[in-house]
Amino acid sequence: MSPDQIRKYRVHVAQWQAARKEAGKPHDDAARYELHRRCTGRACSSTAFTNAELDKVLQAMMAEIDPAGFDEQMRLQESPELRIEDYRCRCHDAVAAIVGDDVAHRRNYLAAIVRQVSYGKATALDKISERQTQQVMGILERRVRQIEKDARKIANTSPATEPAPF
Repeated sequence: MSPDQIRKYRVHVAQWQAARKEAGKPHDDAARYELHRRCTGRACSSTAFTNAELDKVLQAMMAEIDPAGFDEQMRLQESPELRIEDYRCRCHDAVAAIVGDDVAHRRNYLAAIVRQVSYGKATALDKISERQTQQVMGILERRVRQIEKDARKIANTSPATEPAPF
C-alpha cells in the first residue's frame, strides 16, 4: 500500500473503532484482524493488502461506521473501475508527453509497451489486468521523468557556462 492508502486506512480504522466502541462491540486489534480475514479471506497485515482487498476492508468498515451512508459504500464499490480508468488516462497523458501529437505513433508506442508487459498477449490497455496497467503507467511515467531530467540538464549546460576548450 502507498503512504496515502495507509493514512486513509488508519483514518477509517479510528472511525470504525469509535463506532464499534459506541455500539458496545469489540473494537480491539483482534476484531480488526477478524474483519481483515472476513473481507480478504486471509490473515495478513493491512500493509500487505492489494488495492482490491483494501477496497473490500474499507467498504466493510464504512458499513459499520455509517450504515445509512450508502453513497460512500457505493463509491468504494466503484473504486476499482475508477482507479483503472485513472491509470489508463495517466498512460495516455504520458505517451502524449513522450511522443507528441502524432496519434498513430502514440498508439504504436503504447501498444509496444503493453505487448512487453503482457508477454505478447495484448496490445491495448483495456485488454490487460489492473496490475499490468499499473506497470505500463509506471514505465511511461518514469520515461517522462527521464526526458524532463535530460531536458533540464541540456538547459543548464549553455555555451556560456562551459569552460573554454583551450
